[in-house]
Amino acid sequence: MRILYLIHQFFPEYPTGTERFTLDLATAMQRAGHCVRVLAWSAGKFPFSREEHGVLLRDYSYQGVAVTAFRPKQERPHFDFHMENDAGLSRLAQDMLPDRYDFIHVSHLMRTAPFVLSAIENRISYLVTLTDYYALCYHATLRNLRHELCAGPKAGKACAKDCRLPWMPDGYLTRRISSAGMILSKAARITTPSRYLAQTVRGEFPDLEIEVIRYGISMGGSQRQRKRYSKKSPITFAYLGALIPAKGVHVLIKAFRKLRDPKCRLKIYGIAELRDYFLDLLGLAHGDCRIAFCGPYESRPQLYRILDSVDATCVPSIWPDNYPLVIMEAQARSVPVIGSRIGAIPEAIEDGVNGFLCKPDDPQALYQVMNRIVDNPQLLSAVKRAIPAIRTVEEEAVEFESLYYDMLKKSPIPAKEAVL
Repeated sequence: MRILYLIHQFFPEYPTGTERFTLDLATAMQRAGHCVRVLAWSAGKFPFSREEHGVLLRDYSYQGVAVTAFRPKQERPHFDFHMENDAGLSRLAQDMLPDRYDFIHVSHLMRTAPFVLSAIENRISYLVTLTDYYALCYHATLRNLRHELCAGPKAGKACAKDCRLPWMPDGYLTRRISSAGMILSKAARITTPSRYLAQTVRGEFPDLEIEVIRYGISMGGSQRQRKRYSKKSPITFAYLGALIPAKGVHVLIKAFRKLRDPKCRLKIYGIAELRDYFLDLLGLAHGDCRIAFCGPYESRPQLYRILDSVDATCVPSIWPDNYPLVIMEAQARSVPVIGSRIGAIPEAIEDGVNGFLCKPDDPQALYQVMNRIVDNPQLLSAVKRAIPAIRTVEEEAVEFESLYYDMLKKSPIPAKEAVL
């Protein structure tokens, strides 16, 4: 099969969850003998090599997977928000898509809608995997401008009431939801890794059929951490992910600073995407030498080395997070996770059995869980034993491959010889 993976951003510029899901799946499909390419927007941190239809392009390989990075030379204002066509990208899509691919797997709709709309026009089948709420919410987090959790767009009416920005013309947000609904309704298949996200999207678009396919992890020879704990074991907590408000890193720092044990540590790994927020985090941590900002990580071997050096990971999200991949990565290494009781996180963690849950956006609640562990590190030994075997990316790929073949059988037109 000839598969195009379409995503809003990719390695090496962006090494977060949706990007890792796409890389792992593309790699697995390539190993299975399929021809794959990733098409991704780029921030331009690396030089582009050519231009077509007013779109800057760069071809490269990442861990053996072929990638084409794109960025409009004259990018429209607020490009990240739009779910509509773009003249240059539409012309590029008309050149790139017809006859080259059997189908498209859309890993994210941000910045990629013009390619999906071109696929619809050219009757090219596509599958959409929803990894967050972008189809419903331009924030992708279901939190409004007052930082309150949102019950859904209500055909764009709730968006217009609570999330309209000054530059948005009348009807913009209702048109955006309508466009998202049309794109999803024309997809050959829709998948998501969590029941929670499937239910949330169906709350807005009740006629959609959404299949839950859990993430798989590329184990890469990973072995479970076998550390055992005594009453006096020092504890190192870690955060691994994007340093953005929705992930609740500020909540974690506030909770950790309540701990009185001088031997405990907090290591924070991730990309500082928002300068002002990162400065706020530095301010919250100032004066506590137990807290270390360790920068980003990129590869799974590097991630597993980090996990081997810590005792528990924290996922303190304050938005309804959709089955964070880092939970499975930690569990694959037998590292217990402390997560917020919100979104799909409880689908991966059974409180007090294979991990810990606490109230979201509540430093005191998170502190109480962390303090229990610091006071009784032996709790971790019991939790580690209860962490089940983790699903592999090969198992995940088998499910997707089955969907792909089913899509080919129902494809409206056969693809011709591909040029990848």
